[in-house]
Amino acid sequence: KGQIGYYGDKLTWENTGEWRLGVATTPNDTLRKHNITDDLFRLYSKVGYQVINKLYISSSAEFQTTLWSAWNENAQTVKTAFLTPIRYNMTLGVDYKPMRNMSILISPLAYKMIYSFYGDDSGKVNVNNYGIEAGKHIINEVGSSLRFYWKYKPVREVSLETELDFYTNYKRVEVDWEIDCDFIINRFMSVRLELHPRYDNTVIMAGDERAKIQFKELISFGFAHKFR
Repeated sequence: KGQIGYYGDKLTWENTGEWRLGVATTPNDTLRKHNITDDLFRLYSKVGYQVINKLYISSSAEFQTTLWSAWNENAQTVKTAFLTPIRYNMTLGVDYKPMRNMSILISPLAYKMIYSFYGDDSGKVNVNNYGIEAGKHIINEVGSSLRFYWKYKPVREVSLETELDFYTNYKRVEVDWEIDCDFIINRFMSVRLELHPRYDNTVIMAGDERAKIQFKELISFGFAHKFR
């Protein structure tokens, strides 16, 4: 994950790039020994112009997709695959920054596009899982969104970063909340705790099925070094 930005007297331009890949063994899968557990390529850009103290008129754009196939257990179908799905969002609204490293972006106008490189006729994916109707590859819709971001360091050895995304098309909602906490052990070793609740009822579900809250938790130990 990397960040770069421009911060002028009135104009700000913030950019974030992120790539995540996780692989795990699959003891209950008779068709494969390993599977993709986390796959995300994401680019985010936000431009803001300060109108009054701590308040900006802002526009943002976000592109995210997956690059690898995450297979369903004991099946030849996938949850996600290369460029399946592609998500693109554009927003226009007001960005309130009450303190350093905190942003509350309220966007009355938000555009969402989801595209699937593979159609359901391929027999590989179920496009309903992305909110796309059967027989189609793409969905376009307009709604409203809220994005909350906060990075907090109570002490030098602890860093908390959280990002909450809320979107509604006025019929259904999509909520995605990521909470990452890093603990520095020494110059080269760190521990990371990741919590990721998610709720999305914009998907097209069969019969009487209803969307449920998804929750992912990850604790990792690894190497970390800052380049200044």
